[in-house]
Amino acid sequence: MVTAREGLKKPFLQKSKPVNIGAPARFLSKKMGFFRGYLEAEIGIQYYRNLLYINKKYQRKYNVLPPLLEVDEIWHHHILDTRAYITDCEHIFGYYFHHYPYFGTRGEKDKKNLRIAFKLVQDLYKEEFGYYMTNIWE
Repeated sequence: MVTAREGLKKPFLQKSKPVNIGAPARFLSKKMGFFRGYLEAEIGIQYYRNLLYINKKYQRKYNVLPPLLEVDEIWHHHILDTRAYITDCEHIFGYYFHHYPYFGTRGEKDKKNLRIAFKLVQDLYKEEFGYYMTNIWE
C-alpha cells in the first residue's frame, strides 16, 4: 500500500481534465490546517481530480462513488467556489455534478452501504491508477 508521502514520489496519472483548485489547496493547508502542509493538500487534490475522473467514467455503471474523507473536504471547498465549481462540472461532466454529504449517516444499513461503495471506489482507483488512496491525515 502506498502511503501519502510515498505517493508524492510516484507520478500521478493525469487522466482527469485539469481542475484549477490551487487556491483551495493553499487555503486548506495554511488557513484551515486540514493538511500538515501544501504537499499533503496537493496529494488530496490529485486524489480529488482522480475521483472526478472515476465518477465520470463509471457514473452510468455505479450510482454512488464516495470519496475518501480528506477528498470530501476538498470537494466541499471546491463546491463553495460556486462559479468555478459549476464551470468545472460543465467542463468535466457536461452538467452540475451533485454532492450528497449524508451517505452513511442514515443508520447501520446506510453505513454498511457506504463501506461497500467505498471499497468499490478503492478497487476502481487501484485499477485506474495502480494504487489505493491512503488516508492523508494519519
